[in-house]
Amino acid sequence: EQGVDSLDTQLFLHIGVGAGNVRCMTFGGQFDKAEFVVAGQALTQAKDCGELAKSGECIISKNVLDLCGELKPRVTRVGVERMNVDDLEADEFYVLQGLGQEPVFPEMTARQKAWLALSQCDNSTGAVEEAMRRFVPHSISACVDSGQSPKEAEECRRVTIMFIRLLDMDCEPFQYAKAETVLLVQQCILEIYSILHRYEGTVSRFQIDDKGTVLKIVFGFPLMAHEDDPVRAVHAGIEIRKNLKRINVQSCVGIATGTTICGLV
Repeated sequence: EQGVDSLDTQLFLHIGVGAGNVRCMTFGGQFDKAEFVVAGQALTQAKDCGELAKSGECIISKNVLDLCGELKPRVTRVGVERMNVDDLEADEFYVLQGLGQEPVFPEMTARQKAWLALSQCDNSTGAVEEAMRRFVPHSISACVDSGQSPKEAEECRRVTIMFIRLLDMDCEPFQYAKAETVLLVQQCILEIYSILHRYEGTVSRFQIDDKGTVLKIVFGFPLMAHEDDPVRAVHAGIEIRKNLKRINVQSCVGIATGTTICGLV
């Protein structure tokens, strides 16, 4: 095994930061599986900033700059010659050079408060654990049930990955205030769940942004692998498109098979 220090590779980060309103939503619930999704202005801005940022840069949106006024950020506005990314939601972005004043952090972070509140929940009936399991991939919960640490299941393995994009659906975040839009997305997710349950595929990512609604599905996760996973994925993709079409939702599906890293990051 090679250690990090022995690798002849240098890694760089590029960071995008946005701020604004978001909407938190839960979809699914069938087959003991659910998806928690965050959509809104902050994510759209962060995505745009990240696409504009070069290696080693941190780009912030105008919203972030306005909210950080007390910290006196040192910034340089991104020039118009760099604004060659498609479908940018704004026209003002800034490269962050540093802060003129150190931020003051609270004694307890929001994450620590959440963990504290969770530790104080009454789980004597197992209801809390059961509710949380819905948001955990079945391959991970199966590891935990067998007494194996999910860390031990990490490996490079052959998997088949499917991307599904829902078309002709206005996925701008403010649209999710409409009950009919939420119900339509929920109906789509349940249709997809019912098919994945039979072919044993796992939703790995579900995101909603200004580009639409996208799901990444994996066939071949640890403890859920089959020799014919590519065939299963193709059959599942055909059925998903057909079932979604019945409820007047168009979709496009992409499928590929190869070796990838599966594990905790």
